[in-house]
Amino acid sequence: SGSDARIARELDSAWIVRLKEALHEDRFLLLTQPILPVAEIRNADEAALRAQGWRLHQHSSGEALFELLIRMVNRDGQLVSPSVFVPLAERVGMMPKIDLWVIARALRFLATLPGNTRVGLTVNLSNATLQDPESLKLIINMIEGSGVPASRLIFEVTETSEIGSLHSARRFMQALRTQGVRFALDDFGTGFSSISHLKHLPVDFVKIEGSLITDLTESSRDRTMVASMVSLAHALELKVIAEHVDSQHTLRWLADCGADYAQGHFLGEPVRLEEIDFRALNAVPEA
Repeated sequence: SGSDARIARELDSAWIVRLKEALHEDRFLLLTQPILPVAEIRNADEAALRAQGWRLHQHSSGEALFELLIRMVNRDGQLVSPSVFVPLAERVGMMPKIDLWVIARALRFLATLPGNTRVGLTVNLSNATLQDPESLKLIINMIEGSGVPASRLIFEVTETSEIGSLHSARRFMQALRTQGVRFALDDFGTGFSSISHLKHLPVDFVKIEGSLITDLTESSRDRTMVASMVSLAHALELKVIAEHVDSQHTLRWLADCGADYAQGHFLGEPVRLEEIDFRALNAVPEA
């Protein structure tokens, strides 16, 4: 009815104001969670994993990957989860602004690390941003102005059901890949369109959706699905990140089936950037 529509509009405009104020007042918080190389940590001590999984990056030879996670901070200090504010921000057209805020922060942070850094950050990009040519220009300018090698950034994109937006997403991604940015297809394996996304989108990583990983120990069907996703990704020369890894048993199974990276609370809770000694990760690990 008309009054419902009016209430919806009022709620939306209240959210637009709230999100704009949060951006203006820098009331977003970045947390980070390590993405660890499975083969090199499969035998790590469980207590070490839980306490400070990121430290295991000190002993690995490859790059040290971390995902950036965003929280909105209310004026009273309460944290608002992205599952609450992202759908609202998408609906009211604010997601590109928020994504740009995160990318600016990520680049500013990377610029503080030494030039030989092994640290790579994964940053979520919303579908709204992928459809926005203006955001593309701004991102390219931000990367060029930062002095940070674009290869330090990996943008995570989620699958979308609209095929029209797939083509513009592809163009957006191609333009950034020529700069050196890499891409990960997030939540892989949940939608029916996962396979066609791999065909159309130029990605470097696939992130296997957490719900498939959580039940690995119980469900032989999930194990079969995950193993076949890993083989498919590897056949396409993509690296595989498994999300929501929650036990040693799951970690070892993932190592056996050849998954490349693992992420989850078992390997380190999300913490603020300043709680991690990133400089310790730049030294070449001892042989």
